[in-house]
Amino acid sequence: MVSGWQHEGPSPLVLGLLAGAARENGVRFAEGMLSKALGTGTLEAVMTDSEVIACSVLAVVPRRIPKVPPTGALLGRLGGLSVDRCMRTSLSGMFAVGGCAELDTKGPPSVTLEGEASFSGRIGGANCMGEEHSMSLVRFSEATAFGLRWTRVGMGFREARASGLLVGSADRRWKSSACEILYEKASMRVVGVEAAAPIESFPSGVVPISSGVSLRTLAYGGLGSSDISLVSETARLGLREWQES
Repeated sequence: MVSGWQHEGPSPLVLGLLAGAARENGVRFAEGMLSKALGTGTLEAVMTDSEVIACSVLAVVPRRIPKVPPTGALLGRLGGLSVDRCMRTSLSGMFAVGGCAELDTKGPPSVTLEGEASFSGRIGGANCMGEEHSMSLVRFSEATAFGLRWTRVGMGFREARASGLLVGSADRRWKSSACEILYEKASMRVVGVEAAAPIESFPSGVVPISSGVSLRTLAYGGLGSSDISLVSETARLGLREWQES
């Protein structure tokens, strides 16, 4: 399996978990960008930006395209109904949430709200009734493979360092799951949360995080969710390490 990540890929901790799951399924996980298929008459190999991999079958899995009803509302780059952080579309009085909605981020990356169906639904439903709520969603990436779901909200290490932030990290690895949290050392403000776990047990509370959430908030369930133990336990470990440093 060759994967070229749209943005910064998984951390080494999480990538190790994904690679292990691939091996258990008889698949070698290769990093890189697929550049060429090679062969005379039949497929013999594929070329990435770093190696040539012998193979007889090539399957290209495209990005999922949202299904939306025909309306006059503007669509986003992925084909979903373009919404602002209040779940409003370009048509007055029309809201969209979940997998058919695409958050207008005013630049890459484009993200649908499929992973945030419940949260975006609460916001859109309240705003339909005249309230004014908004989603504080930061940069979001996800992938699903070999029975695992990987999600990152916010920054990875390279982006955080490139932004000049002095960050610390807290990470934990279990048998079939892993989590890493990046936070500013001075303020404990969380700048990135990354997790991988079996699809059937993936904690819905990994996202959303607001741009100002603290490590302490994640550690003690301040997001109002009861199913974020994967993140909470990692945050508590990081909080202890921060206090001891």
